[in-house]
Amino acid sequence: MLKGQSLSLGDSKSFAVRSDLGWIVAGNVPSEEMFSSIAVNSIQVVTDDLVSNFWKLDSVPEASLLTREERACEDHFIETHVRNEDGRYVVRLPFHSPPSKLGDSRESAIRRFNSLEHSLIKKPAISSQYTDFMQEYLTLGHVELVPKHDYAKREAYYLPYHAVLRDSSTTTKLRVVFDATAKSTTGHSLIDLLMVEPRVQRDVYPILLSFRTFQIAVCADLEKMFRQIKISSEDTNWQRILWRDNPKELVKEYRLTTVTYGTSCAPYLSTRTLTQLALDERERYPLASFATLHHFYVDDLLSGAATEKEAVELVWQLKEMMRKGGFNLRKWQSNSETVIKEVPENRNLKVVQNDEEINILGIQWNSKSDFFSFSVSLQEQKCAYSKREVLSEIARVCLIL
Repeated sequence: MLKGQSLSLGDSKSFAVRSDLGWIVAGNVPSEEMFSSIAVNSIQVVTDDLVSNFWKLDSVPEASLLTREERACEDHFIETHVRNEDGRYVVRLPFHSPPSKLGDSRESAIRRFNSLEHSLIKKPAISSQYTDFMQEYLTLGHVELVPKHDYAKREAYYLPYHAVLRDSSTTTKLRVVFDATAKSTTGHSLIDLLMVEPRVQRDVYPILLSFRTFQIAVCADLEKMFRQIKISSEDTNWQRILWRDNPKELVKEYRLTTVTYGTSCAPYLSTRTLTQLALDERERYPLASFATLHHFYVDDLLSGAATEKEAVELVWQLKEMMRKGGFNLRKWQSNSETVIKEVPENRNLKVVQNDEEINILGIQWNSKSDFFSFSVSLQEQKCAYSKREVLSEIARVCLIL
């Protein structure tokens, strides 16, 4: 838009008019006898590129094509997974090289176990949680004792392990993480011989976006997701561990019979199995199948419906479909009292009120304002911060965000 202000060099000469874009020069150009050169500044606006780049910045990245190894891993799962008589899935470890390349790993695992046991003696509370954890594994059949005649079997891999304490967890405070990166005598670890797995589920961002479109929110998580999927007996010897309840006993050898937390393929095998369940049961449970394929991030469900009636049907289908695959959904949350009452274990649970926030995928969601928020709690430091501690706090906050 022109602003009216103008400058003139005289009759029949150039003049300038001020506009919102700056000064616009027009008129006759002086001859070369007066000026040896003429400087002209111009701006060209290419709107197509601007619009295109704008949408690229705010777009959700498209899924990339599978690499050759990822395709091989997917084919391996399709060809080897089965369902047992209970409907539970049994899978194979996706080796890209023969596991016979693994050398002896028992001696290293023994040293790691002795070090762990020595530290547990000084921490009786944590030691008790370790014992409870192993007892639960035995009771649920997630680990089995290796027959003594198999102790000397060469084709085996021993997983060292350590504990991770989670004070924020409302269920299991102590989680045992198995270390599949420990090198054997040949220089190979279990992880070294496993294929690179493809991503199965959607990213967090589109899941959160779709979650906010539902009038009735439905949230839950899968109980012990990894451990509900069996590992074929042909591969359990590659998941051996060492344990004894107290130092006076002999060390015993066990083998884990389920997908194991700490192996690189565990997230893929668990999420791929969940996807397979949704595909296998989609005709009987269409709502649950769709929600499982699109609204799960690992073991967390963020779904919902337009009406309470549809949400109740969704909850029923999800519970039934998961039960048929050996899974159990728990920690149900909703902004609808009608939906909450449909979950037997939640009948005494107070429904989420409009002014309350619920924790989903590490962030808070307010059902009334429909806003997400972050909660960051910095640890108090009595003395001055060191550079290492500052970087640690920054990394922790960035992880939350």
